[in-house]
Amino acid sequence: MATTRALIVAAVLLGTVALASAQLKLVGTTVPGKVGVNPGANFCQAVVTGETAWLSGSLAPGANITAQTAGIMDTFNATLTSMGSSLESAVKATVMLTNISDFQGMNNVYRTYFKVPPARSTFQVAALASSTGLVEIELECYDPAFSKLKAVTTA
Repeated sequence: MATTRALIVAAVLLGTVALASAQLKLVGTTVPGKVGVNPGANFCQAVVTGETAWLSGSLAPGANITAQTAGIMDTFNATLTSMGSSLESAVKATVMLTNISDFQGMNNVYRTYFKVPPARSTFQVAALASSTGLVEIELECYDPAFSKLKAVTTA
């Protein structure tokens, strides 16, 4: 699985996924009880083409970095489950922190969500879309189940 995941990441990064000629599917889900999902926001939770999905950057409420990271990962898990997949399909993550010193707290929570962690980039940003946001994470995922998604769902 790790070798397959590495090959998929390499293929995506080399641009072999041809978005221009692919049929894109926009996915939006409302997860009951998840405050971090904003159905009124002007974005979709995921864009899918073939067997690849890009999950939009996600924020979550919480008093500290661990609570926010857990909220984000729970939202991703619920979104992927609604798409017939799981966090195990993640091949690349991008993590944005408002304070890089929060890395260890974020990482302690983040790593509990993966048996085999995806490739990841982490960096500090000046600000996030939420004034209380400490972390934002986005995911790129690969799963043959994504090709079976037929309908566009909206929040």
